[in-house]
Amino acid sequence: MTDRCLDAQVLAAFAERRLKRSEMPEVLTHLEGCTKCMSALKAAMDLMEPRQMSRQWLSIAAAIAVLLGLAPLAYRAFQSSETDRLVRLAPKSARVVEARLSGGFAWAPYRGPMRSTDQSSEAQRMKLIGAAGELVERADATKSADAQHAAGIGLVLVDKPEDAIARLTASTERAPNDARAWSDLAAAEYMTALRLGRTSLYPVALAHTDRAIRIDSKFAEALFNRALILERLGLTQFARDAWNQYLRVDPSSKWADEAREHLKRLPVATGESLFKRDQPLLEAAATRGDQREVDAIVDRYRQQSRTWAEAEYLGRWGAGEDGERNLTIARAIGDALVRISGESLLRDAVACIDRATPAQRATIAEAHAIYRRGRIAYSRREPAAAEPDLRRAAALFASANDPMAHVARYFAACTRFDQNDVANARRELETLREETTHAALGAQIRWELALCTILDSDWSASAALLSDAADTFERLGEKSNLAVMQTLHATSLISLGRPDEGWLLRAKAFEIQSGERRGNHIPLSIGDAARIELRVGRVESARALLAMEEIAHREAHNDEQLSNVLMRQSVIGGSDAAQIARDAMTVAQRVTDPELRQRAIADADFATGAATLTTDAHGAREHFTRAIDHYRATKKSFYLPEALLLRARASMRLGAREDAMRDLESGIEEVERHHAVVAGPVLGTGVIDAGRALYDEIVPLQLDRGDTGGAFLSAERARVVSVNNSPPSIAELQTMLASNDAAIVKLVVLDEEVILFCLTANDLRVSRHAIARTSVNALASREDDDASRTLYALFIQPFASTLKSARQLIVVADPALQQISFGALLDSATNRHLIETMPVSIALSATSLQVSRAGATPHSAVAIALPSGDANRTVALPEEAGELADVSRSYARVTEIRAEDASLPAFAAAAMHADVVHVAGHTERQTGAGESALLFRGRGSGNEPVTWSRIASMKLGQPIVVLAACETLRAPAS
Repeated sequence: MTDRCLDAQVLAAFAERRLKRSEMPEVLTHLEGCTKCMSALKAAMDLMEPRQMSRQWLSIAAAIAVLLGLAPLAYRAFQSSETDRLVRLAPKSARVVEARLSGGFAWAPYRGPMRSTDQSSEAQRMKLIGAAGELVERADATKSADAQHAAGIGLVLVDKPEDAIARLTASTERAPNDARAWSDLAAAEYMTALRLGRTSLYPVALAHTDRAIRIDSKFAEALFNRALILERLGLTQFARDAWNQYLRVDPSSKWADEAREHLKRLPVATGESLFKRDQPLLEAAATRGDQREVDAIVDRYRQQSRTWAEAEYLGRWGAGEDGERNLTIARAIGDALVRISGESLLRDAVACIDRATPAQRATIAEAHAIYRRGRIAYSRREPAAAEPDLRRAAALFASANDPMAHVARYFAACTRFDQNDVANARRELETLREETTHAALGAQIRWELALCTILDSDWSASAALLSDAADTFERLGEKSNLAVMQTLHATSLISLGRPDEGWLLRAKAFEIQSGERRGNHIPLSIGDAARIELRVGRVESARALLAMEEIAHREAHNDEQLSNVLMRQSVIGGSDAAQIARDAMTVAQRVTDPELRQRAIADADFATGAATLTTDAHGAREHFTRAIDHYRATKKSFYLPEALLLRARASMRLGAREDAMRDLESGIEEVERHHAVVAGPVLGTGVIDAGRALYDEIVPLQLDRGDTGGAFLSAERARVVSVNNSPPSIAELQTMLASNDAAIVKLVVLDEEVILFCLTANDLRVSRHAIARTSVNALASREDDDASRTLYALFIQPFASTLKSARQLIVVADPALQQISFGALLDSATNRHLIETMPVSIALSATSLQVSRAGATPHSAVAIALPSGDANRTVALPEEAGELADVSRSYARVTEIRAEDASLPAFAAAAMHADVVHVAGHTERQTGAGESALLFRGRGSGNEPVTWSRIASMKLGQPIVVLAACETLRAPAS
């Protein structure tokens, strides 16, 4: 009986207390492990009158359950349970929790948290609070899964959902196969997100409803909650499907009526497909001069109308298609956009044609035809082929003073970015940003500039740019572009440690894209969200999102993208990873385009290798080899670093250490070729942090083979701040240290080991300690003397004899250790702080230190006073004047820049011709603001926040830049 669900007659007999006592143990054992039968039993008991349930029967069943070791079952199964007490006390006229809780709570309209309107409701509220308090006390005493579960439900009911999460999490840990616990945990997370603005909990709640549904596919409460979550996430079509799935399980209750009301309120998708439908109407109206009809259609499709007219209608006119018809249509659209949203570039471009001389008109026509050809190549992901046409078109446009010159230059800069020439792309975009006055183009420029800053991991700068661009697109009514900006802005905010703000924006973007239903935007945005969830370590919510992306691609019959999402799911791992990888291969072989099919097969090989790495290292290595060979042959290197990393791990399992070393070295070369210290936002699936793991795994191998110098430089390459100059060699570093009598201690924290390097003028020593990263992080977070002594013994004591000859110490700490005050570490033997024995300074990397030129003395300086910490004030702080006066007396030639003139371009221009740039200002670490930002004078009336990493990435000549502001070099906690 325990291998399959119980017969209905058995359940009925149990509920009606007709089951023989001898049959009860087997039934109870089955019920303990079968949520489906438990739900059916509960439903049957809910239909019975309370008087039908005798206390004697309940006592017998509970006693047998205890004897069987199934006391939790007795606790859950009967209406005498503590949960039923909460059911009786819960308000009947209006429910206080929008999500559904398990345990048989009756439907009532959702009115928000319980509010006392009269004495009776206040008394009821107090009883409910008292019952919840008793359950919390019982949970603290027993620690059982059911006690924690009941306490969690009680806390949700009394409007403490955040406190309930810990209780319900404990319940799921103790009873991982209890669908009710997972569903109620999701309900608590949903209500925390709803009531407290913790929006980032919605995807976590989604994952937990999925977990409940995997246990019991017809569990009504979990299905109801899943639909609610998807609706709050703005995933309209998925919510529609979820509500319909719920109604298939519960078609007739009052909960079902509420589900139908939700379905009625969900908006109907419109978007690009409708623009294509209405495009002939737009063209006909423009051709016959019906501007009112043109305005109406353009108003519905502002973005599509603008972009199509700029590239296609004007391009076709330039190529001589249909005479003047395409120009007439573009003119009508341009006039409509000015009236509707104020966007004027298209109108100005057409006006330039209208007033041109015949010779200029021919030049402009040629430019439009070439520009269109370049845009088509760019849309096919051929940036190298597109760039010459775009630059030629820009030159021709400029010769006729056509504003389309800026548009062509913008896309030419985009091709530079796409060809990994980020520095030149950024310079061109910055110049264009200063020159353009057209709103949509300005927003597009800020969009691409944000991508440049993301590559520098300058999330503060990207967030500011994307916010500005989003505001512009919203004002212009370009919804699809707005959604993309919100998606990217969400990524920036989450990377800054502001996940709730990020997910609030992401939900808004999902809602827009659900309404637009434009191409692959929804599944791709879901995939991006999953990637970021993986980067912040939330694997389960990433799984839930990837599952939805999979559904979207299956419904669209997009085998290319489907094989890709299956590959990412299999790389995450899990008991079904190998099956998912096989599915990925099957789907890949269905891709119709031969080139795309071979790429998808290579990705499926990569997925198969990842899924079988621990069970069949030899076979996994063969799969990785096929994938790697394809990536290299086609120069498609997106997953190459991860594939090389995993093949190295397979080789290590097979004892082929030299093969592993070669793959790790190749993977590092790939990462560095793409200008990424951490590969997450640039390369790879997002599942594996190859940008860090490659370096972390090669260092121990190099040390094992006796290559201390190579290991030191590999550890350094992982933390390089700027790629503008080639880093110095060890010999050059030692020359620098000799001139300053300095020593460098470099700390590398791996998962199960800490590696320390000590570099002096004459020696390079290493010390290795078997200690877990978690233990080191725990020590680093403490500020007591015991932790200080332990850290001194771990980091400094191994090099005590070497450091005796040094006059100063430079510490290069692992990013996880940068919050440690190294000068304050205590030597247990002398009870003295490290700073009492020698000067201690901090550097982000050893190779970023500049080697002094013999006899070189700085003569020229730029002294900059930044605006105050008030974003709307431009005056300097009072103390800055004295500080800059002291700096000025130290150099022969000094250029001073006042706060009102201290813009970033002014800083960059002055730095190109100075030996030293001293930046005086004030910064404060702001929660969720990333690296502490220096305020430069911005465009318009405000100030512009600039991070040290942005300054480090600028080409400034070779000055020494002094950032004299508190906490300037502190990394964000995120």
